[in-house]
Amino acid sequence: MIGAVLDSSAPEATPAEAALPPEALADALDAAVARAVPLTAVFLGAVYGVLTLSHPFVVPAHAAPWLTGLAASSGVGLLGLWLALRRRPVPFGWGHRLMAAIGLVVLVNSTTHLALVPEPRQTTNFLILLAACGFLLLSRPWLAVGLVATAGSWVVLALAAPPDPAWIHFAYAIGFVTVLSTVVHEVRVRNTSRLIALVRLAEGRAHELVVRRRVESELRAREVRLARFNVVLLQLAKSRAIVEGNLESAFTQITETAAASLDVARVGIFLFDTERTKIVSADVLDRRTGDHSRGLELESIQYPRYFSALEQERALAVADALHDPRTSEFVEGYLAPLGITSMLDAPVRFRGETAGVVCHEHVGSTRRWAPEEEVFAASIADFVALALEARDRHALEGRMQEVQRLESLGILAGGIAHDFNNLLAAILGHADLALMDLAPEAPVRGRVERIRKAGRRAAELTHQMLVYSGRAPVDVRTVDLSELVEEMAGLLESSIRKSARLRCELARDLPAVQADVAQLRQIVMNLITNASDALGDSDGEILVRTGTARVDQAYLAGCELREGIEEGSYVFLEVFDSGCGMDAPTRTRIFDPFFTTKTTGRGLGLAAALGIVAAHGGTIRLRTAPGQGTTFRVLLPRAGGRPVARLRRAPVAQPTSVPQPLGTLLVVDDEEDVRRVAVDLLERAGFRALEAANGNEAVAVFRRHAVDIALALVDLTMPEGDGVQVAHALGGIRPDVPVVLASGYDKTDALSRVGSARIAGFVHKPFEADELVAVVRSALRDASQLARTSPAG
Repeated sequence: MIGAVLDSSAPEATPAEAALPPEALADALDAAVARAVPLTAVFLGAVYGVLTLSHPFVVPAHAAPWLTGLAASSGVGLLGLWLALRRRPVPFGWGHRLMAAIGLVVLVNSTTHLALVPEPRQTTNFLILLAACGFLLLSRPWLAVGLVATAGSWVVLALAAPPDPAWIHFAYAIGFVTVLSTVVHEVRVRNTSRLIALVRLAEGRAHELVVRRRVESELRAREVRLARFNVVLLQLAKSRAIVEGNLESAFTQITETAAASLDVARVGIFLFDTERTKIVSADVLDRRTGDHSRGLELESIQYPRYFSALEQERALAVADALHDPRTSEFVEGYLAPLGITSMLDAPVRFRGETAGVVCHEHVGSTRRWAPEEEVFAASIADFVALALEARDRHALEGRMQEVQRLESLGILAGGIAHDFNNLLAAILGHADLALMDLAPEAPVRGRVERIRKAGRRAAELTHQMLVYSGRAPVDVRTVDLSELVEEMAGLLESSIRKSARLRCELARDLPAVQADVAQLRQIVMNLITNASDALGDSDGEILVRTGTARVDQAYLAGCELREGIEEGSYVFLEVFDSGCGMDAPTRTRIFDPFFTTKTTGRGLGLAAALGIVAAHGGTIRLRTAPGQGTTFRVLLPRAGGRPVARLRRAPVAQPTSVPQPLGTLLVVDDEEDVRRVAVDLLERAGFRALEAANGNEAVAVFRRHAVDIALALVDLTMPEGDGVQVAHALGGIRPDVPVVLASGYDKTDALSRVGSARIAGFVHKPFEADELVAVVRSALRDASQLARTSPAG
């Protein structure tokens, strides 16, 4: 921990806390030498000045000139040295050299004096001087040099002159001074060494104290930062924008919070695009101006080292961004123009991969990032991931609600279509009966015909509602979309406005799809009609294209139908118009049933198209924007792929020229008008009809007339026993009785609910007279043939 703190950017110690620097002892010695050397020089300079004046009178005549000149020059030199050093500091090392020079001057003078005038006192003076120099400089080598030189001078004297009592007296004096100087010198050196050790110990303890205080100060600062960061993160955790996945508000709050907490100039949130070839700024805050910007794009392939490091690090802390190899790729195009010197970047991990990066950018002098700042940056990136997760969760919830809403609307539309078909069955049946009774020249025949025509148009509307609900009967065939569009070219040209230009780009050798041709034609006509209406009276172009496309999860994210759609190769039909385009509110409701932007229209065209595509196992992708036109792309699975949902062949109409066995029929329907119409139509065809209003009544009537009833026409949806229960009950009474089901729903859905009951036929409401009679006669014929060929027959 102490090492980490010393390596981090700790605050400078105050002067009171500063330790005695390691050079303190040297500075003290330099101060002592700076005083000792000049004093020694001026003292000896004065001595040699006196000798210069006294030598002509006290030394022999032959030696006086030499000694006087030498003393004069030495005095002048030493006085000059004093003048040069008296106001200047003398380093300890230079003090050694200057004392050596002074000693050399004294040695030359003493040696010359001994050579010319042998006298023991000169040796004694020389010894005392060298001992003083060694004492002042605390140096054993200088003391040793003095002692050796003194011993040498005594040897010279002993050889030059015989001993006398005066000489011996001086010898004792010299020995005493030598011993005394040595003892004093050693005591001073040892005391000084001990003092140095104490000073160094004090320095070490003072340094430890400073380090400890620095560590404690940094730990307190770190605790304060961690507490502040935790408060900030707690506030972000409570952010409504992040919880609800409102990315614009959430990113604004995150960048502002991070910039203030880390005290950086810029914070940016960058996210990868769907192809992961570039990162795009979702929000960049310039704290100096307070501006938020978006849309900056950076190609990821241009920064391989940076993104490689980002994959490996939890937080990328870069003190010198301009020279660090991980970020130097950004220098020219990004860092240098913005003045960024340090970066703290954290990758956004989302669903097992790197979805983006949060960049904290510092300008000015380089900055070292503390460990808690790196952890905080990583936590900020986690909040970005939380916002993305919340957005997707809310989007999924919205899609589920939309699916449930559409399913509810589908059920509602199917129910309305079923009930409406019952009404239309009565209207069309009575119209057929009226036409049977009217003479060709009857005045009201034309009005009845118009009633019948209006009923058929209403039946077409209910058919569209059944298509939207996914319950319409379909006739599956192998279809080439390009050929289908070519066949419809003339019809399409006549369906668009005169100001519109229709252009087709149809792929050749297009893979086939399994689909209902009539319903595909309905899709094409609806899309072409919408495109023409989008152009209005302005000139424009409608482009119809076919081809194949590879569909993956990223592509499906932009489609209308996603649930249950598998990845793979799909065949597409695309219709583009250069019209006004759609805004967001219109875009979200365009496939809703009964929603339309036209002054006239029912609003079922696109809703029915969506139902048809869903029934065929495909999807629709819509691209539009105001002023940029609209493109609808219908994608259908290729033939031979996965099974198409809920597709069955519609019943093939049987020829009417079959034998017509007359007999008694049982008509069961809870709608009295429908039941009466069916009875009247069948009786007009030569049958005798019995009636029942519900399941229980039907079973009771059949029990009484089981031998006479040749066939039962049963409605699928009834109270007190539906058509399936009635079929099972009648089969339990008489297994060979044929049952024909009638329903406003799809035949496939109806027959899937029957199970093991014997069903001889199916008639879809609203039925017409010829259709009803044909289905009944066909069922009776089949039952008669089965009875003749069975062993019991």
